[in-house]
Amino acid sequence: MNLSLDYVRTQTTVLGVTGIVDAQSLAATAGWRVGRSLHVEIAPGFYRSAQGALQADVYRVRVGALYALASSLALEVSMSSAVQSGVLYDTSSDQTIRRNEMLVRFVVEPTTTTTTGAR
Repeated sequence: MNLSLDYVRTQTTVLGVTGIVDAQSLAATAGWRVGRSLHVEIAPGFYRSAQGALQADVYRVRVGALYALASSLALEVSMSSAVQSGVLYDTSSDQTIRRNEMLVRFVVEPTTTTTTGAR
């Protein structure tokens, strides 16, 4: 099992917002191997962007699985869901935005070949 916890605090720019925006995030990831070929993962996170009295918060969770099809080929499937509340634009009313995503992809890892020189 592998676990990680990340906290980031920074300043950034946002399209359509004049000036600097303060951004913070707290995200965790837990992953574990199930058998020889399957790796599963869950990753919740909280993200906040703020400028003065305006702020937007995002709660997100991603669940995924990576299944090894061959020594250098795997299939990855993940789903994520997020909810954003608040806005950074002072002309907008408070909003709630929901996002759902699904990702299906093949992952190719190149094999390493070792060559030996002739003696």
